[in-house]
Amino acid sequence: MHLHLRHDECVSVITGEMAVGLYDLRPDSPTRGRSALYVLTEADLAVLTFPRGLVHGWVAHGPTKHLQGVSETYANYKADDNAGCRWDDPALDLPWPVTPTIVSERARSFGSLAELERGSDTSVLVLTGQ
Repeated sequence: MHLHLRHDECVSVITGEMAVGLYDLRPDSPTRGRSALYVLTEADLAVLTFPRGLVHGWVAHGPTKHLQGVSETYANYKADDNAGCRWDDPALDLPWPVTPTIVSERARSFGSLAELERGSDTSVLVLTGQ
């Protein structure tokens, strides 16, 4: 699960199926503290867009190809805006439909959602339709 404070994202599945989990950390959002899970499939082509300030992650249900886009130039995309928390933190309240079999070393090193909240200055988020 990742958190960005400078850019929005979008994701779409081209082949296969994957679940996308979101958790709202935006300070003034009416959905702050709520989660949602979306299933994207090749049979129902769609693009899921989500704003900065939402913790997000996904898990594939098998062999999957997806497209991902961000609203920040490659030159401005930096590691300081790529925080995260464990995908299986119960505080996320995400009913993942499958358990990942491959999790990156970096993702395994993430702490809890509470640690992410304490370490991320979400007050910098200005909610202008985001």
